[in-house]
Amino acid sequence: IDDGLIATDTHGRILFSNQKAAELFSPEGGSLSGRRIRDLYPGSRFECVASAGEAILRRSWSLSGHTVLIDEIPVRDQESRAVRGTLVVIADRTELMRLSDDLFGARSMLDTLRAFNHEFLNKLHVILGYLQTGEISRAIDFISNSTLVTSRSVRETADRIRETRICALVIGKMMH
Repeated sequence: IDDGLIATDTHGRILFSNQKAAELFSPEGGSLSGRRIRDLYPGSRFECVASAGEAILRRSWSLSGHTVLIDEIPVRDQESRAVRGTLVVIADRTELMRLSDDLFGARSMLDTLRAFNHEFLNKLHVILGYLQTGEISRAIDFISNSTLVTSRSVRETADRIRETRICALVIGKMMH
C-alpha cells in the first residue's frame, strides 16, 4: 500500500501504523504505537471525528518536505455502531505533483507544436498556390522571406543548449 495507515483508539492513542506511516512521521522508522495522533499531526481533527462520527477527508498537510492528503475516518463497532477509534489515511502527493508538473510542461509543448504545425501548413498552402498558378519566382521569394525557423537556427540552438528538455522548450518557443 502506498498510503500510510494509522489506527487510533477513542483517546487518540495509536494502536497500529503501517511502514509507510512510520516513514512519513518518523524518518528513523520507529514504531508509532502508543503515541498520540495529535503529537504527530497537530492539525488532526480527531476529537470531531470521534465525537460526531463523521469522516474528514482530503485535508492537505506538509510533512517533512512532503505534501500529503489526510483522511480521518471513524471506526465503528459493527453491532452498536459506536465510534471505537479512527483510521487515518495519509496519501503522499509529492510525486503526483511532480508528475503533474511534467504533464503540464508536455501539454504546453504539444500546444506549441500544434500551433507551429498549423502555421507551417498555412505557409505550404501559400507556396502551393503560387506553384499552381505558375508564379514560381513569387514562391521562391515567399520561401526566402518566410518567418519559419530555419534549420540553421535550430541546429545552432541544439549545439548551444545540451539539456534536451530545455533545448526542446526553446526551439518550441522559437517556432511559436
